[in-house]
Amino acid sequence: MNDTNTTVTSVTDTMNNTYTLAVGPTIQSVVGTQSIYYAKNIVAAGAGANSVTVNFSGGGGHDPDVRIAEYSGLDTINPLDAKAATQGSSATSDSGSATTTSATELIVGANLVQTGTTGPGTGFINRMISVPDADILEDRVVTATGSYNATALLNPAGQWIMQMVTFKAAPPTRFRHGASNLTATPVAPNRINLAWTASTSTVGISLYTIERCPGSNCANFSQLGTVSGSTTAFSDSGTYPFSTPYTYRVWATDASGLTSGYSNTASATAPPDTTPPTAPTNLVATAISNTQINLTWTASTDDVGVTGYLLERCQGAGCATFAQINTP
Repeated sequence: MNDTNTTVTSVTDTMNNTYTLAVGPTIQSVVGTQSIYYAKNIVAAGAGANSVTVNFSGGGGHDPDVRIAEYSGLDTINPLDAKAATQGSSATSDSGSATTTSATELIVGANLVQTGTTGPGTGFINRMISVPDADILEDRVVTATGSYNATALLNPAGQWIMQMVTFKAAPPTRFRHGASNLTATPVAPNRINLAWTASTSTVGISLYTIERCPGSNCANFSQLGTVSGSTTAFSDSGTYPFSTPYTYRVWATDASGLTSGYSNTASATAPPDTTPPTAPTNLVATAISNTQINLTWTASTDDVGVTGYLLERCQGAGCATFAQINTP
């Protein structure tokens, strides 16, 4: 406001967004007063559908200079971080320094000048120089915490106010939701198939981790396996002992290494094994010495896998009374 006796009292708009004073009012006895307001997580509106109203003390004073900018990608909960404001008389308006607290931040600077602003400060982008007052709105994005100033050149030198505010970026990633709708379906004595609805993240999913515990109401989960982020299914072929219920859950890891919460749990019991293995074939007995006979055979097969053999022996070529001697 080009009036030292008038200040902004509130900012409103037709979408009912809430505007908060970020810095100000800063008063320069020759130039006027300036404040910066912001609204977080604003309601979307079509082009030309939202109208902003700035209210002043003292009936509005003289020559209000309103500059509006809209940004995305900022923290929608607590965006405001650092701020600085000074006033002076020179060829460069300078907000003074403020120290950011997060790695990636948006810095917005604005001045009110007696003469004219010719361009943004080093590292800043000119978003608007008002006409005819030649006051600037500038910004930049920084990627490291540190002390920063907002500056802008004047021509000719003169009185000025410069303010700066910094806004925190949204977290580098944010899960929209974790894996959901997990189901467990028994399909064989040694297999339970899992399926789930994909997790989503702002940077994409890199993998899913599947966990299992024995029992339908168990709590001691252990990792069973992982699948790529493009897969939403897993087959557990280690359901032994048979007829034991198992409970599963899934969680996601995104491309930046952050992890989601757990999915719902799902339980299933693989059906009992009712198919015996095939009998070994091609048994051969080879005498090696008067104390050793070696045996070989062709392996048995089974739908869930062969775990061992029973080796029996009887004395005599035509004997019928066998006794177990080993379990290879």
